[in-house]
Amino acid sequence: MTFGTRGAIYSRLDETVEINPIDDITDDFIRPQMTVETPILWHGSIDEQKEAVALIVQAAGAGRLRVTAFDEQGNEVLVEEISVELRDDNPEKFPQDSLDLQFRIPFQLRYRGVQLKFESIDLGSLEILGFAIELKKA
Repeated sequence: MTFGTRGAIYSRLDETVEINPIDDITDDFIRPQMTVETPILWHGSIDEQKEAVALIVQAAGAGRLRVTAFDEQGNEVLVEEISVELRDDNPEKFPQDSLDLQFRIPFQLRYRGVQLKFESIDLGSLEILGFAIELKKA
């Protein structure tokens, strides 16, 4: 699946569509559903057990984001939905300072490695700025 700019040709579901004029463009073409998967994150020794406390996600824009976590064996260990709302002080652009756009998700888990999957649920304009896993202090 390939997407480009508003006046370009889009490949979608094995079908090529030329969009002309620009008025024919729908939100479905401008903002396709987003899916991002990380590889397995070991953050330390592969053999060492880690204990997570929280998952912190930094996101901007407007829309709903589903976060799914899997352990190193592929077992689903977390599914959480986040509603991201556009900020009034920056209505048309994504902010430069992401510290106040953090969503802290409780994430109590013992694991060796973890894989994360981020999916947009609707056609909102979302941007994932970053994420972190807070570990329990030894």
